Amino acid sequence: MMAGRSQAGFKSSAVLSFARMTPTITPKVNGPLLVQGPVRITAPDGTEIPVPPRKDGTPAQVIVLCRCGASATKPFCDGSHQRIGFDSSAASSPAPRP
Repeated sequence: MMAGRSQAGFKSSAVLSFARMTPTITPKVNGPLLVQGPVRITAPDGTEIPVPPRKDGTPAQVIVLCRCGASATKPFCDGSHQRIGFDSSAASSPAPRP
């Protein structure tokens, strides 16, 4: 450690590499949307919605968003898609071509 600098003054390489990632959204079959990379989630009025931390208290590096509409923690997934038998094939359709 450098003299005069606390360990808190340094970011881990995992945090730095996460900050440089390109955001990626992956729909899971019959499940939620997985969002990887640095993103901000905002409400319709523009206020930021805090992302819940992981169970161990560290910041989430993957955000899991509901796409079945049944989550009690919208916009985040709470696993309700399993309870209601969500079928993602009925929810998705190809994007129209320009």
